[in-house]
Amino acid sequence: MKDGPVIGKSIPRLDSFQKVTGSAKYASDISLPGMLYGKILTSPFPHAKILGINTARATKIPGVVKVVTSRDAPAIRYGSYLKDQLVFAREKTYYAGQPVAAVAAVDEHTAEEALDLIDVQYQQLPAIFDPLEAMEPGAALIHEGIDSYVAVDSDHVKYRNVCSYRKFELGNVEKGFKEAERIYSHVFRTHCVSQSPIEPHASLAIVDADGLVTVWTGTQEAYHCKTRLSEALNLPLNRVRIVNAKVGGGFGSKYEAFLETIAVLLSQKTGKPVKIALSRAEEFTMLNPRHPAIVEIKTGVAKDGKLTSRHIRLIYDTGGFAYRGPGVMKWGLMHSAGPYVIPNLLAEGYAVYSNKISCGAFRGYGAAQALFAEESHMDMIAEDLGIDPIEFRLKNAFKREGGILPNGQRLYSVTVRETIEKASQQVDWANKRRQKSKNRGIGVAVTQIGTAVFASSALIKIYADGTVDLQVGTADIGTGTDTTFSQIAAEELGVPVENVNIVSADTSLAVYDFGTLSSRSLYAAGKAVKNAASDAKRQLLKKAAEILQTTIDDLEITSGRVHVKHSPERSSPFAEVAQACLSETGLSRGGAIIGYGTHLGTGLPGKETTLVEMLPNVIFATHIVELEVDRETGCVKIIKITSAHDVGKAINPNIVEGQIQGGVAQGIGYALTEETIFDQGRVLNPSFGDYKIPTAVDMPEIESIIIEDPYPTGPFGAKGVAEPPLLGVAPAVANAVYDALGIRIKELPITPEKILKALKEKRRNPE
Repeated sequence: MKDGPVIGKSIPRLDSFQKVTGSAKYASDISLPGMLYGKILTSPFPHAKILGINTARATKIPGVVKVVTSRDAPAIRYGSYLKDQLVFAREKTYYAGQPVAAVAAVDEHTAEEALDLIDVQYQQLPAIFDPLEAMEPGAALIHEGIDSYVAVDSDHVKYRNVCSYRKFELGNVEKGFKEAERIYSHVFRTHCVSQSPIEPHASLAIVDADGLVTVWTGTQEAYHCKTRLSEALNLPLNRVRIVNAKVGGGFGSKYEAFLETIAVLLSQKTGKPVKIALSRAEEFTMLNPRHPAIVEIKTGVAKDGKLTSRHIRLIYDTGGFAYRGPGVMKWGLMHSAGPYVIPNLLAEGYAVYSNKISCGAFRGYGAAQALFAEESHMDMIAEDLGIDPIEFRLKNAFKREGGILPNGQRLYSVTVRETIEKASQQVDWANKRRQKSKNRGIGVAVTQIGTAVFASSALIKIYADGTVDLQVGTADIGTGTDTTFSQIAAEELGVPVENVNIVSADTSLAVYDFGTLSSRSLYAAGKAVKNAASDAKRQLLKKAAEILQTTIDDLEITSGRVHVKHSPERSSPFAEVAQACLSETGLSRGGAIIGYGTHLGTGLPGKETTLVEMLPNVIFATHIVELEVDRETGCVKIIKITSAHDVGKAINPNIVEGQIQGGVAQGIGYALTEETIFDQGRVLNPSFGDYKIPTAVDMPEIESIIIEDPYPTGPFGAKGVAEPPLLGVAPAVANAVYDALGIRIKELPITPEKILKALKEKRRNPE
């Protein structure tokens, strides 16, 4: 697809000046007159009965305005997939870090002082921290009321400590194993990691005298936050307004309403604005990290190296509440087989309660766990068969004409082979595999992830002076969507991008959007923006056709003018046509042409459904990691990562490259250094002093390969790129470590201790 005047151009991000000058307003920057400060008391125990709560001493401290507990909140259970949550713990606590009470005071210090004086009497209960133990038939029930919890999805299966079970099946898996020449079985484990956004959670709420609720917050899903507040606090939807402040990173941690609910409750009870801003330690101990997982894979392979059958069993530890666990598990299942032809497949998934912190969404949404295992498993099979890892993947990869996911969905416009070939050519894979030096290794991982469906909408207003307002419900959480949406609108309208002003993620000003998640924003909301711009343009061209005495089909808009296609001298300025449209309707003073656009379906041929089972497109990526390992210390030094992605069309190449580099950086942390460490359900390392995220000095050379294969139904051919850059890093690192040392690490993170232990074991038991 040929680049237009705006599409394909790396224009500066619209929020760059605000962010580099410090004028951008995040939720913690916003203050209101008379504002109070909130703090949350959490359970110190992973599983305990609450025998009583006495707030008398706390309420007597000067400056404390209100203390709230479960007695002050509606006894309404809520949740995105399974309605098992309450605002505060009532009869018992399910994890260390669960909110038990909250305080509103004149300053944070006073609020913290009051927390220490709330007397909660607990009776500790036996706790379960291992999902396999929780799944044992005789295990104690963590949620005694699970049978009464309402499931959102009709096909949801729950029993005992399994809050969600699902399976996908293709062909006959046992028949496929019987046809196999060889069968391979491996078990992998992934760990709990924090999203670690640079901005901790913060929310400011005010409930006015009429009961109108306004919340300034940094959320990835403004409308979901609105719905959750309505549900949890029994509020009419039209009395709740969510205003997205700037978001200092989300990566899935800012999906759910958490602080917002408690801030609104405190504001209701005090009649004052209330702000709650978490510390870094609170961010680690209260919120929703990535699910640890156990992945069991069994694969049958024919004589020619083709895959015949696979059985995958995914077990996700979702913590004290279901939270996003059922969805994370389902999404992991949908991507667990990798981008390969497997005629017989059984994929089973379990989201399991434990007495640890409730887990939620994290970039990759369940696929990261599954694909670490799947791509490590593929390398182990290739090694045993004596086939080059690239050759083995190409032998089994989806063809261009299509592939089938575990859920039975047939794919179109499949580009996985292009990513493998371009990445391997760029690094000179064959030569580097042959000529590598001692302790040096090179590894590959090939991954795929689909963009979520759900609804998006957009509104375009064209004013009499030719300027444009764009309203979207999508929050720009640092991904640059405000910029790319403005480019899409400008391209479709034929106006300079500087003429477009965007309003995003304010539920009283911007139209509906499901949220910034699952790599969906550019595809789904971008299509809604293009459709809205097309609707507005149609109205403007109707008037232009009258002025220029031609038909709409003979007109085009470029460089801010409306032209007759084959007679460019016959033209009229865009603004003059807009003025003429509005003068005719009497709206010339402050009125606007209004265009509306939505995206509701998948965009797949004959598949106009909004079900999550249908993915509108799948993004493919190949990562190749080059590294060296110090045999004395076990330390891994990554030298270079080559990352090839088919993005459909890069609306803004600089933003795409930034997404790739950022995702790779997170993938390095996931692979090597980051881990939330628990002791009896308590987080032991709630700080960046002990939780090690990679910094700039840890970054290797990252080479981004942007493959553009315009997707037929994407906005100007775009697919998206948000999540795939992270997914392939950990398995590629594991595969490169094996290439360097001949040891296989099947449990993340790949620490020096694990490497030294494996080397010692190898020396003790050489093959």
